[in-house]
Order: sequence, then structure tokens, then C-alpha cells
Amino acid sequence: MEKSLERGMGNNLSSERFSPKEKQVQRTNSALSYKQKMLAFVVNGGRLVLLEKEIMKADYKTNVMRILDKAGAQYVPHSFETDSAVTGIEAARRIGIDEERVFKTLVTVGKTGRNYVFVIPVARELDLKKAAAAVGEKNIEMIKSSQLLAVTGYVHGGCSPIGMKKQFVTVMHPTFEECGTVVFSAGKIGYHVEISPQELKKVLKYKTADITV
Repeated sequence: MEKSLERGMGNNLSSERFSPKEKQVQRTNSALSYKQKMLAFVVNGGRLVLLEKEIMKADYKTNVMRILDKAGAQYVPHSFETDSAVTGIEAARRIGIDEERVFKTLVTVGKTGRNYVFVIPVARELDLKKAAAAVGEKNIEMIKSSQLLAVTGYVHGGCSPIGMKKQFVTVMHPTFEECGTVVFSAGKIGYHVEISPQELKKVLKYKTADITV
């Protein structure tokens, strides 16, 4: 059935006259998987038309990915469809990776007014006392969600330790370096990157500490 459907698509597309833009769509189609084609094609006026948004999805790069590309860092992109932010545990389920290897990025502010970034497994909770000790603050607290965009350039559910407006002191949970690869947000809701600690060090300075409950 898969082959017959693809043959049908090819016949319908080749028999039509297309504008230059539509021809570019056809060329992009050749790089898409069968599953992506099934998601992207719709019947419109009796012929099959490739939705441009699916093409963009296949080739889309977040700023985090562009930063990694520029540094020559190797990574694997992951994405899923969503209309809003999801929990880290739900994100791990959707991309099919063990939640101990999927990390969330938390942004805090210390008594001194300085901001700090902590990256921990999605199923764990940040211990504020341990976190404060790790960065030499008397105490710290989470910044308000309403402040996240102004401080980091990211929104809730799409916050990444890479590519923030400023390079804040960043602390990873120790298990971060015990995993072969880890996953965290690529800076946009629904997009993640999987990367090894060694590759991450090409773009981000960080230290590790026991910072969870």
C-alpha cells in the first residue's frame, strides 16, 4: 500500500503544471520519509499538495541548533507536535527517551541579584539550599515565569542552557556526565537536542554538583 500510495502521489504531481515554488516543494519532498509525506499531503481540489509547514518542520533549525552547528558540535535533534508547553516527563515520553537522560533547565536568582542556571533530570526537584551552596550564594529562589523571557530570551517549556541572552553560571546534576548522551530543550517548545557532555563543552561552560532533593 505504501508503494502504491507513493506512486499515486508521483503520478498526480508529475501530471500537473506547477509554479517554481511548487516545484521546490516537490524537490523537498524527495528528502522526506514516507511518514512525513503522509502527514504532509492533503487532498486539495482533486490533487495532492505538500503543505509548506511540514517542509519547514523537516528542515527547521532553532537558534540552539545553529549555535551547535557553528561550533561543529555533534547532536541529534528531536521534536514532537504540541500546541503548548508540556512537562519534562511528558516530553521524555513523546520522544521515547528514558526520563533520567532528559534534563530540564531551571533559572534562579540569588540574594546578590545574580542569575544562575541549574540543569537537572526532569523527574527530580531542585534543592534550593544545595543549589545556593553550589554557586556561593546565601540563598536562591526560582525566577518568576513572567521574568523568564526578559532574562533568558526563552519561554516556559522551551528554555535551554545554550543561547541565553547572557552566559550565566550553569550547574549540571552529576548524572549529566554519567550518561553517554543527554537531552534538553533546543530553545523552542517541542524541540530538543540530544548531545554528549563532551560535545556540549564546545559551546557551554558548566560545572556539576549535587543539587537535587
